[in-house]
Amino acid sequence: MSLYDWDTNPANNTAKPGIDWSEGMLPSAVNNSARQMMADLKAFLASPIFTGTASFDSINVTGTATIANYSGLFGATVTTGNGVSTGSVALEIGGARTAEGVSIVDLHATSGSDYDARVIRGGGANGNLDITNVGAGLVRVISQGAGAVDFYTNNLFRGRFASNGYFGLGTAGPDSPLTIVNDVDQMVNISRPTANAWSDIRFYSGGVARGLIGADPSNRMALYSDADLAFYTAGTVRGAWLANGNLGIGTTSPTRPLDVNGDVGLSTLRFRGNPNAWLSSDLNFTSFVTDANDAYSYDCANNLHQWYINGARQAYVDGAGNVVASGALQSNSGIVRPGTDPEFYLSFHGGAPLINFDSNDGLYYDRTFNFYSFLIGSASQAAIGAAGTTIGAPGGGQKGSGSLNASALYDNGNRVLASTAQSLGATGYRVDSQGLVEQWGFVSAAGGSTTTVNFPYTGWSACYSVLFTPRVSNTSDVSAAERPEVVIVGAPSTSSFVVALSSGLTNCQGFYWRAVGAA
Repeated sequence: MSLYDWDTNPANNTAKPGIDWSEGMLPSAVNNSARQMMADLKAFLASPIFTGTASFDSINVTGTATIANYSGLFGATVTTGNGVSTGSVALEIGGARTAEGVSIVDLHATSGSDYDARVIRGGGANGNLDITNVGAGLVRVISQGAGAVDFYTNNLFRGRFASNGYFGLGTAGPDSPLTIVNDVDQMVNISRPTANAWSDIRFYSGGVARGLIGADPSNRMALYSDADLAFYTAGTVRGAWLANGNLGIGTTSPTRPLDVNGDVGLSTLRFRGNPNAWLSSDLNFTSFVTDANDAYSYDCANNLHQWYINGARQAYVDGAGNVVASGALQSNSGIVRPGTDPEFYLSFHGGAPLINFDSNDGLYYDRTFNFYSFLIGSASQAAIGAAGTTIGAPGGGQKGSGSLNASALYDNGNRVLASTAQSLGATGYRVDSQGLVEQWGFVSAAGGSTTTVNFPYTGWSACYSVLFTPRVSNTSDVSAAERPEVVIVGAPSTSSFVVALSSGLTNCQGFYWRAVGAA
């Protein structure tokens, strides 16, 4: 028989299989009934089977046990498929309670009366669910197959741990280790309660810290790199901020605090060392202000390069090439304050730094030949050479009041030709910035003689030609029969040439010569 054949009513236990507790039973029946009850209890403990309804304070199950349709063990209800391969299985704890309370499942892995892990459901409809693991062991949720682990709140899907380890918030298909999909402005909120301290996201590569983004202790937004910082757009590097503090735009190798490879758009350029100095432009004027009273300004409307000293214009260059050293010769023009002019720019490409005032006017410096050129109407109207030479444009421009000489000329392209070496005596030479060498002089010689002439300048590479003009006392010394003739003997060298005079020049005083060559 089974313990489930026993009855809670003693009167009903008088005739059970193998047990006879009836009134007036024989002594032998007492022994047999006791032995049968011992056997039934042993069989239940070896393989307990709970059926029907019963009430227990506790059940300690060892070995193999089957609990079927049992309720009452601390309010637990167990329903199984009765050992078959189909059917639902449920374990309910507290389902039969009549008042609110806490439901607890304790798990023991070591000896002792206390639990090693516990699952607690708080009382009431909105009670918390706590999972506690005692000790340093991990609390793990494991999906051993290829299935994902999903998370729900309010019976709505909230996120997924995919089988590849990617985690998605708001998405069931994360495509990166962390994917967030949500239709809100503030996707991530990072906050540190401690004030004046770093709050940041740090980045590592190969186990080495590379940089961070966050808030610094001064409550400023910070972008920090442990080495250089690069800037990319459209997959291309556009610049770099080096660890030494140099910032490059258009270059990844800046050599200065700000190194720009390309055009820079500015309305005003101020200078830290002098708060009263700036470079600025509007649609009428472009000014380089050096202090409160002194400036250089270009008048775009009247085509004037102007210099102001002590608050008044002291000199200007106009569109006719006039270099005028007096502010009273034309109406005074103003100095621009910070403004905007899209046609004003500075350029430092090649050998000629340029200040462009508008589409036709500017000022540039030629590093190769060492001169400033003033451009008005797309043409150079005046220039200042390395020796302090000032010259106006071809066609009668008035020259300035400085030290003027012939050491600066214009070629057909309105480009200044400045002297790099010269000696301006009766016998002399001049070497211009384009490599042209001119030498000249006068030699006293009689007709019928041969004379060697030494060049005053011997630093050139070649003499291309020599021209002669004989000099006589008066016109009567020149006749058809005695036409003066001077010829060069052989090719000139870089140091001298030989000249022969015709014998008919009886009253010849000598000859002028002019040689042309290359530096």
